[in-house]
Amino acid sequence: MKRRLLRLATLLTACLAAGSAPLFAQPRDTVATTYGPLTARPEVTGAGRLLAPRSPLIPYETEAEALAGGISPYVIPLNEWQRDTVDGGIRLTTRFKVRYTWNNRAVLLRTEDVSSSFGVAVNGHPAGYSQTGSGRAEFDLTEWIRPDYNTVSLTIFDNSPAARLENGREPAPAGFGAAQIISQPTVRIEDVFIRTTLSDGKCYVACDVAMQSILLNSKECVIGYELFDPSGETAARSQKAVHSAMLQCDTVRFVIPVAEPQLWNHETPYLYTLLLTNRNEGRLTECTAVRFGIRQTGCRDGVFLLNGRPVTLSGIRYQANENIPLGIARLQALKREGYNCIIAAGRPQSDYLYAACDSIGLYVCDAADIDTSHQPERITRGGNPSNDPVWLNAYLDRLRRMYAASHLHPSVVVYAPAHASRNGYCLYEGYLALKQWAPDTPVWYDGADGQWNNDLPDDALRHAPDPTARVTPVTARVCATENGQYVIELHNRMQQTDLTLFYKIKGRAGKQRTAYSGDTVLCGNDTFRIALGLPAAPAEEGKVQIELHVRKPVIHRTAAEKTPRKVADLYDTYRTTVVLPVAE
Repeated sequence: MKRRLLRLATLLTACLAAGSAPLFAQPRDTVATTYGPLTARPEVTGAGRLLAPRSPLIPYETEAEALAGGISPYVIPLNEWQRDTVDGGIRLTTRFKVRYTWNNRAVLLRTEDVSSSFGVAVNGHPAGYSQTGSGRAEFDLTEWIRPDYNTVSLTIFDNSPAARLENGREPAPAGFGAAQIISQPTVRIEDVFIRTTLSDGKCYVACDVAMQSILLNSKECVIGYELFDPSGETAARSQKAVHSAMLQCDTVRFVIPVAEPQLWNHETPYLYTLLLTNRNEGRLTECTAVRFGIRQTGCRDGVFLLNGRPVTLSGIRYQANENIPLGIARLQALKREGYNCIIAAGRPQSDYLYAACDSIGLYVCDAADIDTSHQPERITRGGNPSNDPVWLNAYLDRLRRMYAASHLHPSVVVYAPAHASRNGYCLYEGYLALKQWAPDTPVWYDGADGQWNNDLPDDALRHAPDPTARVTPVTARVCATENGQYVIELHNRMQQTDLTLFYKIKGRAGKQRTAYSGDTVLCGNDTFRIALGLPAAPAEEGKVQIELHVRKPVIHRTAAEKTPRKVADLYDTYRTTVVLPVAE
């Protein structure tokens, strides 16, 4: 009886949903199946349930599983596909078994990086069609799922109607990157949006949890969170009750004050963990964990800002390697070479790239899978699709997929709406859409050609890397002033990190001697000057010995670290000697 009601709810949802739903404002129901001047393939559309893009959240059964990550009992990876040739493409078929614990739950299919447009069928029923396989797509299969074994097939077509939007890059081999079956409760955690605010020394984390119901009646759930700081200690926790309406999406907002926040940037990539739980009548129905960083992006007069301070972006174009260990090693090597920014290139990036950049401390300019460089350069009728309104929904769909895939990652600080795709109406509207979804995140498009839909100059992400910045965060030099005296200039080469340092200085010039010691807080990219009291042109050779003790960034100790750290563990020491020239 419950399964019949669940199927009836799914059918009613499909009937109520018409056309394309507003972004993140309505239930995540059927979205438009076709974009552009071509029509959908009638043999695969059926009563399709292609869902709007969302974050790649993984539901878990217990809190410990969610925090540890890894394999979830609510996820079935689809493997061992049988490949057949069909009219106009290939068909891949496999089977999966629905577990008894999935009774009265929603069942979704998630695909990643399909090589072309494709259709989905389950147990012989058409279940949806996507005009592009770019990035991630989800389909609601609940209506057609039966107990025990089920058969799912993907029909991947040879010719994609949207090939014009991506023919400037290398085509992918026929197939897909991954596919999995996901189970969530009938009132589920649909998506999570996190925004941090830094103002007047205070920090607030606003977390919006979108809850989707597929029931024909209202239901009360309790949504809870627990916030863990970078050391793993609990920083805050709370919960709220939400009464879900029939077939609706409700949003639960938490505003979390964070005392003494540890900010994320390329120099100190601190990560917090937000654990979300969904309970019904006291029973835990799902939980998920999100790792994020406290940081605030922006730009002013064409200069990129992070946490209110300018940052020089040394970027390099990069396509994620399918071999995860090699890909992470390459990202670490780029960081050592002095790069601090990855400019996404080619097809949509793998999830591991964003997570690795979060941990390593690399900024990411994420880019939509749009490359029309093989299309005509002219933007008049019949020219480049970037200026053809008939392709607008296709452009917005790919921008939504890009945004949904990466917006929870602190490393993603800039968006690129396309690759080498000229400019025009579709990219103008794309810029406005990105500003609606992420108002503070700069948009960088090196094909804007000086037009208004670009926040940063073309060279903003391409500064030469400085591989020595991490090795020697503080530089010291001796220079002469206009009044004929020597001064020492201590310069903090870190852009985001304030340094606490203690200095000891000994100098001599002929018979004159001088010695100084003290401490100071040196802000990022700032300079501190110390007068030496020595003549700028001594009659005899002189020298200055400089010893600096720079406090390392603070990391809270875990409960297991009961013994205090040694002073040597808290400071980095730098010593240098500068020879003073003899007067001519």
